[in-house]
Amino acid sequence: MRRIEFILLWAFIATLWLASPERDRWAFLLLPAGWVLVTHALADRKLYGHSRFSLALAALLGLYMISIYTSPYPTRGWVLLFRPVAGVWIFAVWVETLQRPRGNHWAKFAAGALTALILVMGLSAIQWTGKAANFTAVTDLLPDWRGFFWWNGGFNVNEWSGAVTWVLPAILGIGAGLHGYWRWRTAALLAGAALGTLLFMGQSLSGLLGVAAGTALLVVPMRWKHYALIGAGTALLIANAAVLALPRQSADLLALVSGQPGDRSLAHRAVMWERAQDMIVDHPWAGVGIANYRQLRAIYAVPGFESDPLPHPHNEALQFGTDLGIPGLLVYGWLALIVGQCARNIQMRGTAVEKAAAFALIAGLFAHAVFGLTDAIPIWDRFAFISWWVLGLLAGFDRRVSERESALRRDTLQSA
Repeated sequence: MRRIEFILLWAFIATLWLASPERDRWAFLLLPAGWVLVTHALADRKLYGHSRFSLALAALLGLYMISIYTSPYPTRGWVLLFRPVAGVWIFAVWVETLQRPRGNHWAKFAAGALTALILVMGLSAIQWTGKAANFTAVTDLLPDWRGFFWWNGGFNVNEWSGAVTWVLPAILGIGAGLHGYWRWRTAALLAGAALGTLLFMGQSLSGLLGVAAGTALLVVPMRWKHYALIGAGTALLIANAAVLALPRQSADLLALVSGQPGDRSLAHRAVMWERAQDMIVDHPWAGVGIANYRQLRAIYAVPGFESDPLPHPHNEALQFGTDLGIPGLLVYGWLALIVGQCARNIQMRGTAVEKAAAFALIAGLFAHAVFGLTDAIPIWDRFAFISWWVLGLLAGFDRRVSERESALRRDTLQSA
């Protein structure tokens, strides 16, 4: 059964990258995934991949189904569920894997493979444009595999940088915590250095700020980590609320803080955020539909992008709001709250290894959340599987800690 799980895991990751309609032909993979889920549920008498996130994820998928059914604008229909449902499957696989013997080893090898994959993409398939032109002497020496069928056309610098924010702080944190495993530690730190160099050459300000914030969280002393998480979460909540309520003023403040009051990208973001705000006000209960932000430029125009579709509103919370309305925003906040609950549980009851690994994962999630203030990788995007991967590992550690604590309580009661 474990082999089937991992075959499906990598099959999902491979097919999620294909463009429609080619990707849609692989939606049948959800059938064997459902069979595994039901088989496990009957054998274990519990939901496959059950965790603290289960209700929130069910609510999220429910909102996506409601959005498809009630969307005020045309969508591609139920096939839009393929990527989110496959993402939840990836999440569940890692939750279950960490409950098994040698689960840590499976996770370690798979994390190495994932990091290597993203590094290869960065070395060979980034569209080096904009400020990255300053490094053409280096980028011209890199192989050009942007025509590879799996990622035909390559990646926008900001898109790839957003993916790296999940991975780079986590890799650095895990590498630093691998005491006694010098080969793994060296490989992790070298991979982190390579990813960091490519990120710097891409000059994605959102990505650089995100990784800097996640790395800063990593170096907080253990006795202060609880307070650091509370402060970081509060700051993110306030920042997202400001973007939601006061988009133009937030962009002006960012321009002032960055020392670039005339920055065109921030001026454009102010309008993007305002258009997203308009969509949520006009369609508060179910949003404008999955991925429809980019389809509505004739109705919600952004000057300068009349002919080129904007893929998303450049803010993660607003993406949930435009896709799913106010309920989507609430579920987004719910997921963030659960991440905090997992962190608290692991920090209070986990082993030293579990604490280090969990905090590294949280640093990656925090880095991406900072990136998500001014950019976004939507849940229906090709790189979104990384978020499911990271959340699944975190939820797996949380469940392991909770089940061990419950077993200890039972043994104590029985012995008493």
